[in-house]
Amino acid sequence: MNLQFYAFLVACRGSWRNSFYIKSQQAKHPGHLLAFDRDGLPVLMAVDQFQQSSREQIDPAECIGRLTETDFKCLFAQYLLWKAPSQQEGSPEVLCANKG
Repeated sequence: MNLQFYAFLVACRGSWRNSFYIKSQQAKHPGHLLAFDRDGLPVLMAVDQFQQSSREQIDPAECIGRLTETDFKCLFAQYLLWKAPSQQEGSPEVLCANKG
């Protein structure tokens, strides 16, 4: 089990249903799951990566909430400004790569 998967499971208290589903703007990408760690920092994991690691199928309707990628970027604009290496990279993938 990789460290990112473990960190996400801790943040969502062991169930992906305790996370928010972020719908990707790209049709080929299923999206991301968003939870928060003890310090309130976002912990994201790509849906396809989670499904591969857990062997579970994610149903966005069963998540605690749903956001579009645009809504996510708007909600986390200031946080992404600090975490993203460039303005073009202000997406959930950046936080996955930086591990929150």
